[in-house]
Amino acid sequence: MAMYRQARVGDEIKRILARAIQNELKDPRVPAFTSVTGVDVTRDFSYATCYISVLGTAEEQKKALEGLESSKGFLRSLVAKELRVHQTPELRFQLDTTYEEGQKIDRLIDQVMGKEKED
Repeated sequence: MAMYRQARVGDEIKRILARAIQNELKDPRVPAFTSVTGVDVTRDFSYATCYISVLGTAEEQKKALEGLESSKGFLRSLVAKELRVHQTPELRFQLDTTYEEGQKIDRLIDQVMGKEKED
C-alpha cells in the first residue's frame, strides 16, 4: 500500500513539475526541450528525486540542471500549493541518461550484427 502511495505522489509531482517547467519557469538556462521523465519519492516523503531529460549538448544539459537547482525553492513551493501532503518533499534533480544509454546499446547491437553478417 505504501509503495502505491509513493508512486501516486511521484506521478503527481512529475505532472506538476512538467507543467511548471514548460509554463512558469523563466530561467534562460532551462531550454524549452526539458522534460521530467520520472520522480522517485522516498518512503518518508522527505525527498523526491526528479529525473530530467534535456534535448541538447552536454553543456546545455549541465546548464539546465544548474537552472533547475537554482529554481528549486520556487518549484517546491508550486508543488506544495498543488500537492496536499503533510510534508512537501525536498526536490533533487538528476539527469536522465537512459535515452543516451539506449542509443549506445543500439549502436553496439548494430556493430555486432554487422560483424555476424560478414562472417
